Amino acid sequence: MSKNARQKDQRHRMATRQRWLCYFCGVKMTPVVKWKGGRPPLTMVTFEHFDSRLDPERGKHYGEFRNVASCWKCNNERNAERQRQIPLEELHERANRHPRGHSSSAEQRASNAPVAGSIPAVRSISSGKGSTA
Repeated sequence: MSKNARQKDQRHRMATRQRWLCYFCGVKMTPVVKWKGGRPPLTMVTFEHFDSRLDPERGKHYGEFRNVASCWKCNNERNAERQRQIPLEELHERANRHPRGHSSSAEQRASNAPVAGSIPAVRSISSGKGSTA
């Protein structure tokens, strides 16, 4: 079974378990649909993790009950709220990247430059024309 098929099956099982009602707001959810650009329908079913990857107390819930079915609107609002509560520097640190404007590409290249006094690895390239150096 492909990853997409497993996710679809999981969403369907959770939604059925909850009688197709959003865990957070109680709105009647709709199955996943294809839409053209922009935002999907606000009532489209998604699965929400109780313990997000940003939560310091992650791991309290186990098995299938660590996820619930929620509408797209609630899922995205909860994610935005969690991210607002975490300082920007910490979010960037968790994502293993620097904040915008922190360092330029030139600074990153300079930090990868060889240290003065070290011997760089030199690779000899021959021209193949029998020249000797």
